[in-house]
Amino acid sequence: MIRFWHDILGKKIVVIQAETQERKEIKVSSELMNTFLEVHEVTLDELNVVHYDSDRMMLFQSDKKREPEKTAP
Repeated sequence: MIRFWHDILGKKIVVIQAETQERKEIKVSSELMNTFLEVHEVTLDELNVVHYDSDRMMLFQSDKKREPEKTAP
């Protein structure tokens, strides 16, 4: 679960992963922002309040679950 909103003064979308409180910021004028808005089916104007959703873009995907690569001795 993530929460996100538009930081008007900072000109960015703030995204926080609920479980770990890890924070990511997306610049408003970036292509990533357009993709983020499309995937989450919101407009920038709607983000003047906090929204909650699943991490549809997998911004906080953890690589910790992957097994380490085996190396030959």
